[in-house]
Order: sequence, then structure tokens, then C-alpha cells
Amino acid sequence: MLFPIDVIFLDADKKIIGTATLKPWTGHKRMKGVKYIIEMNQGTVARFNLVPGEQLTF
Repeated sequence: MLFPIDVIFLDADKKIIGTATLKPWTGHKRMKGVKYIIEMNQGTVARFNLVPGEQLTF
């Protein structure tokens, strides 16, 4: 990837269990219990105040 992104890690119930901002050409350590990963533009997590424990619907 050529630009930073925000990442949300969700469990099987679609609850947020973690978030991260990844810089280009970096990765993230494995998180236990992750079923879904959502990648978004950098700043989206802060803009929508997404925090662990919240449940998403999709």
C-alpha cells in the first residue's frame, strides 16, 4: 500500500476488538478472535469515534 490506512478488527459477533493505523509497507501482529478486518482511509476511526466493544452491522 502506498498510503496509511485505518484498520478495524472484528470478532464473529461483529464487535470491534481492536483498531490500528498502518503506515505504508507495515503490518500488524495477529490478534486472537478476529473474524473480520475492515480497511478504511486514515482518520476514519477517529472521525467516527470507533472504539473496542462497539458492534457494527453489515
